[in-house]
Amino acid sequence: MSRKLGATPQASAFKRKEALQALVKGPYYYHNDIEFKFDITHKLLLEKPTITIKIPLSHLSLKDTDSYSSIEKLSIEDYCLRNLSHYINLKNTEYYSRTKEAKVTGMLYIHNPGQEILKRNCSFLKDDNYLCIMIQALLPIYKDKEKKLTINGKKATKMMTRDLPEILDDFIDNFDNTALNKCLETASIQEQIRKFLSENSYCSFVANGSILPRLKGTELPQKNSLPFISPTKDEVKIPLNDGSSIIGMGVKKGVTIITGGGYSGKSTLLDAISVGVYNHIPGDGREFVITDETAINISAEDGRSIQNLDLSPFIKSLSMVNVKSFSTERASGSTSQAANIIEAINYGSKLFLIDEDKSATNFMIKDSRMKQLIKKEPITPFTDRIRQMFNETGASTILVIGGSSEYLDIADNVILMEDFVAYNVTEETKLMCLSSREVAAYESLEPVNWCHNRKLYGKGFTPYPNEQVSEKFDVIEKEAIHIGDEKLDLRMLSGIISHAQLNALAYILRFIEIKSTSQTVDIEKAISEAYSQIESNGLDSIFPNIFLTERWLELPRKIELAAAINRMRTVEFL
Repeated sequence: MSRKLGATPQASAFKRKEALQALVKGPYYYHNDIEFKFDITHKLLLEKPTITIKIPLSHLSLKDTDSYSSIEKLSIEDYCLRNLSHYINLKNTEYYSRTKEAKVTGMLYIHNPGQEILKRNCSFLKDDNYLCIMIQALLPIYKDKEKKLTINGKKATKMMTRDLPEILDDFIDNFDNTALNKCLETASIQEQIRKFLSENSYCSFVANGSILPRLKGTELPQKNSLPFISPTKDEVKIPLNDGSSIIGMGVKKGVTIITGGGYSGKSTLLDAISVGVYNHIPGDGREFVITDETAINISAEDGRSIQNLDLSPFIKSLSMVNVKSFSTERASGSTSQAANIIEAINYGSKLFLIDEDKSATNFMIKDSRMKQLIKKEPITPFTDRIRQMFNETGASTILVIGGSSEYLDIADNVILMEDFVAYNVTEETKLMCLSSREVAAYESLEPVNWCHNRKLYGKGFTPYPNEQVSEKFDVIEKEAIHIGDEKLDLRMLSGIISHAQLNALAYILRFIEIKSTSQTVDIEKAISEAYSQIESNGLDSIFPNIFLTERWLELPRKIELAAAINRMRTVEFL
């Protein structure tokens, strides 16, 4: 049954459960034709319901849902979430008290996203021409005469039947379609750049005028930073649909070196290229830094688990170990970095981003003198395979190098950073390499099988520890997932940029585990099926309200989910 907001009589004081049930009985309320749907977030959080607000698109002067492309829908969802959060936060300043806790005054919660534009469960367009935004309310409570926590029914009803409709009225009355159109225009340019990259021989683009440095401790642009300007040789002009163009540095496919002295801006440039796999909001400074969506950061990851993986492209032999079926509970720097590359090729990555400072030195390089001195070397350094890898798999590499010249000889392009200014020094580098070339020890490289269809045994791939009846599930900040008997340390997956994204990854992994009832699990197929479910039914379709975890979800890339599965210790890989 539905009723108008404001029609609920002012309650005095209800017990926790009675108050909530009285407030959300329906569970739908309406303010004009805006729908408020109340759900219990968790049985232990009755005072913190989830509220899904359903707003007709016509109220926002928007066209029907099917009039927009996928990228435009995502941009609208993102803009509306950020816009409503402004009014929610204004109301929270009214609730705030220096002497009382939030649970006494009440509070409204909405997801405050970062600089990236991602698919989320808390803001989405529906096919029936509605915008849905999800928030939560902490209903005010107090201790009754029996010292029991009790919801303040009068204050809670005021929050839900007066304050919330007023917030929505302000949101709609002040909705800025001009600002939204700016977001849609930005999203359109971003997609045109991505299309240009995919159709040409480029893997990344950094627009002239981009602000790359970040304010310390944040992802916000640093004020008074020097805008990026492309070296003339790398400058590319990308034509846009409206007849204009955008100019910047095009990073060609192949092997690109970014070098320079300390604090020159080389890592800042690589970081901007790294987050370019996601679109960014206008004003971020990096909104037109666009990178191949399959790009992944590769580094050494001491201590990670590796199971039944062919490391022979980089590890020739190890004592009493079959390198074609390599397994270890605690990988070294070199074996972990080798595994990360081989797995990434099998995830479908076409661009590796590598910082020398985060790499295993003995994996990355071995100069000619050391090759002549060390006759028995089990590691084939990355320098020896990088060109072959690109030719055979199409995977490009962008490396930040500051202490070794070994890669200069094999680079297609060399960018020198000095005081955050980029220079192309490829020709000078090649001449320098010719004049000081050392005779390298020759090593015959055998053909490599880079691709493997990874599968694992279904046994142990479950959220139930030791096949118990109760599940075990938890997500710790941006660090780890506890699921079943598994503790996954994912701090090295730099593609996970928020707790909401890690939360979603954990739930998708749980969804796959529960659905995987056969003896063996094809990882690629299982991931594709999970994302098809999300595409059809929304990101929130994989969320169960049985765990005390964060309610907001942001969709991770398939590549991070595959990386997480490959780090599992409690399953057996075929």
